[in-house]
Amino acid sequence: MKLVVKQMFGTLQTAFKKDFPIYVLIASYITISTLVAYRIGFLDDFSLLIYPGLTLRALAILSALSIGTYGFYLMLVVRPERPIRVLINRIMQCCNTPVFARGLLLFPVMVLFFSAMSSFKTLILPSMTFSWDEQLMVLDRWLHGGIDPWQIIDPLLGGALTTFVLNVVYNLWFFIMFAALFWFMFLAKNEVLRLRFFLSFVLCWAVNGSLLAMLFASSGPGFFQYLYPEQANPYQGLMDSLRAAEQVYPVWALGTQQMLWDIYQSGELGVGGGISAMPSMHVSIACLILLVARELGRAASMLAAVFLFVILVGSVRLAWHYAIDGYLSLCTTGMIWLLSGYFTSWVERFTNDQAVKVQDIHPSASSGVSSS
Repeated sequence: MKLVVKQMFGTLQTAFKKDFPIYVLIASYITISTLVAYRIGFLDDFSLLIYPGLTLRALAILSALSIGTYGFYLMLVVRPERPIRVLINRIMQCCNTPVFARGLLLFPVMVLFFSAMSSFKTLILPSMTFSWDEQLMVLDRWLHGGIDPWQIIDPLLGGALTTFVLNVVYNLWFFIMFAALFWFMFLAKNEVLRLRFFLSFVLCWAVNGSLLAMLFASSGPGFFQYLYPEQANPYQGLMDSLRAAEQVYPVWALGTQQMLWDIYQSGELGVGGGISAMPSMHVSIACLILLVARELGRAASMLAAVFLFVILVGSVRLAWHYAIDGYLSLCTTGMIWLLSGYFTSWVERFTNDQAVKVQDIHPSASSGVSSS
């Protein structure tokens, strides 16, 4: 029993040591967001327990889909004599790895991070007041030759079927984000890319989804009518086009925007709550997925590029964002990726240097040869 406990403690210690930069970054975000909530007076409503249910369901669904897909692959392509045994052995192989054990330790920490981020977005961002919408609207027009970007998109992609497809892909963003997150959490073998992804992922939410969202507090075109009811809505044409498309195919963005506005008015906490346009987190995470995909091969890179393009266009067409929201996200996410790359390269060099020093001091440790 003591040996088992010792081995478990050693495994946890190794897991924490390898992912130490990720834990430090998440702990820093939670600490800072909690202090901000205290400073503004929202600490009593600030919660770190918003996302456990959602993340567990997402993990269960994605795991079931992955196992089911691999099972069909075995039966239709590989066709082994005992497919169930092969499938079970494959699952056991995936679970019996050091990175899977580290994922089990990192998972609850990521849940706390998502909850802190959601609390920040729901409680703290609205207190900043949405003061940037008009400026972003003007900047959008200036960047696009005096025309609102949605007016450029509408003649090309404003049909009911195209709008429906854009909305489907836009909603799939959540599943793709969680799929990438869980892959790197439990299965990724490339240590350097795994660390770089997690550092970039957390920083994207911290910098884009919190800091810049607070500095450039804005709601987006879909909420313009609520914020400025005394003004003529410059996005009325866009909203009318979306409602016309909804008569043919579902446009879930309209219902979701109404739900978010109701949550905003009630001041309640909830999964996915909070309104924030600048910068776009959909575009930011899609851009991060593209940057990761570039390290995985040409096919993955091309698919990720198409996904990013659809998300960028969809964010404007579905009245979630000003185009400038996505443009800024592309720039900041690229800079975050570069910064995390410099850090992970330093960590790799430092780790290699330490390994060389250990080998120089104890040469038999690496060769496995006894010195007796």
